[in-house]
Amino acid sequence: MKNFLKSKSTKVILPIVGLIAVVLFIMWSRGVFYIIDRQTSPNKAITTTVYSRDVSDTFPKNTGFTIKDTGASNRTKIYNGGSTFESLHWSPCSEYAVISTLYNGERYLELLSYNKNSVSNLGIYINMDMSNHSQFTTLMTQPAHWESLEFEFLNWAEEKDILKVKFSFEGNNNKENSGTLEYNCQTGKITNILFNK
Repeated sequence: MKNFLKSKSTKVILPIVGLIAVVLFIMWSRGVFYIIDRQTSPNKAITTTVYSRDVSDTFPKNTGFTIKDTGASNRTKIYNGGSTFESLHWSPCSEYAVISTLYNGERYLELLSYNKNSVSNLGIYINMDMSNHSQFTTLMTQPAHWESLEFEFLNWAEEKDILKVKFSFEGNNNKENSGTLEYNCQTGKITNILFNK
């Protein structure tokens, strides 16, 4: 009788264990265990998931990280090894997202425009318009000054298409200069430049 019960319970347990193993394997292969951030756009049209590994192939690879959209957008981007995900920020209007990453200790900001279906290096665009403002050109007179320029995303403004960033750089005054500015994603222009005292 004991052997009969034992064999019967074994027949029930083995398929359950096998099913659990299959489910866990599928979840692993789809990157479920590597999700480090997931956000839905304010209009609920797009869900953006960040994975700590490259999940573009059959099995996850530990050679970078992945950002994948589902819903109204099906964009997937793989970031190579050496890049580290820092943060993701949806605009209130759901037309843009800013992704902050670190690469060899340097921060990079990417601007995703869903209406234009484009990705751009936000730092370069801000940098370009900064060269039109004397507040910066009088302090950054050498290439090394411009190369020291760093940006950090702060927040989206209430007005559509406007975001606020912190900037810092080593100027010709031999000190670190920092402050905040606003960037218009539509016009590519910066405004409301405020230097820290």
